[in-house]
Amino acid sequence: MLFFIFISMVFLFLAFIFSFLRFVSFFLCIIIRFLRAYFVFSFFYRFIRFFFLSVLLISFDVASILFGCLRGCVAIILCRIVLYRFQDKIFTIYVISFI
Repeated sequence: MLFFIFISMVFLFLAFIFSFLRFVSFFLCIIIRFLRAYFVFSFFYRFIRFFFLSVLLISFDVASILFGCLRGCVAIILCRIVLYRFQDKIFTIYVISFI
């Protein structure tokens, strides 16, 4: 039973990390928009814009989508195990609410 609580807490922590990284990348995009007025034709601006807008945002979005799918699969597997093993619907709802 503690194992299932630990797994749900790990997934909750990973969800927090991914949402925080997406939040940081959003503010980096806003900062890059403000830097655009100063570094219009410079190579430095083009590199930063390409790196942050293309690589980071796409990778964070893909990672959060994959993590959401993984979280859903783990939730289904954990609920099946909990219902089969413990026959406890209240604990199953507790596991679902954390995941």
